[in-house]
Amino acid sequence: MAAQSSKNRQASQGVRRGRRATAVVMLAAMLAGCSLMTLRSDFSDIDGDGDVAAVAGWTRLSTTDTYIAVANVLPGEAMFTDEANDAEQPLEGELIVVGSGAPVVADARHVEVHLYDRMTGLPVAGLHVTIEVVNLSTGAHFDVPATEMQDLALGDRDRHYGNNVPITGPADIRVIVTAGSERMTFDGHLD
Repeated sequence: MAAQSSKNRQASQGVRRGRRATAVVMLAAMLAGCSLMTLRSDFSDIDGDGDVAAVAGWTRLSTTDTYIAVANVLPGEAMFTDEANDAEQPLEGELIVVGSGAPVVADARHVEVHLYDRMTGLPVAGLHVTIEVVNLSTGAHFDVPATEMQDLALGDRDRHYGNNVPITGPADIRVIVTAGSERMTFDGHLD
């Protein structure tokens, strides 16, 4: 009888863990969508001759033992220090929390990774994160300065790591993220 009760308890705990993991993945996907919704809506003519297909990026999900990771490769985004944010009062862009931001230049892409605690679903701040981009089309690879930042409109619930870097498309790219001893790989195509 006690053995059966123990098995029922273990099964119940497994179901709860499964539901919690599903809820966390859904939350991470929703949060990634929130950051995408803050993007500019006037992509039809960013540089005078572009269109949506030319600037659109991608989003990928991955999990490790500790994190749910959401990687985005997006059009370049303006990044502001506290001082610049106070002086300019921009309505969109990224607020730098730790590190420095690169300017938006030709062919700029905003490469970022959101790391959520797998148990709580909350964004994880204060990590040492490395980000590397490998252009699978050319073989070139480079490091992305992993600045800790958050969306100006969403605040600290959008805490993530990344920066603006030039990536010329079309290209197949791989984004390799390391947080502590855990490594995540994300592949995608840019037009």
